[in-house]
Amino acid sequence: MTLCKYRSQRTYDGQFLIDEFDADGLQRVLYRKIAYMGTSNDKNVAYYIGASVALSTLFDYSRDAGMIDRQDNFMDIFDERIKNVEGDL
Repeated sequence: MTLCKYRSQRTYDGQFLIDEFDADGLQRVLYRKIAYMGTSNDKNVAYYIGASVALSTLFDYSRDAGMIDRQDNFMDIFDERIKNVEGDL
């Protein structure tokens, strides 16, 4: 099964397509990896947490709010979510 597909043209500019179920699956794989790395005290776990927060910002926030309008909006939401994660570490 294809996780992500790039279409160079449609009726407008190129676009990436990621199915909702595949996005959820990708997040689950990251969560499992983070849990495993946490139990093994892997020092690289912060990178995986960052990737997880970024994907969650894109997918979960868009699902809940309907969209993320611009790159600046993404960064604002991502920064806020990172602050929340830092408090949990």
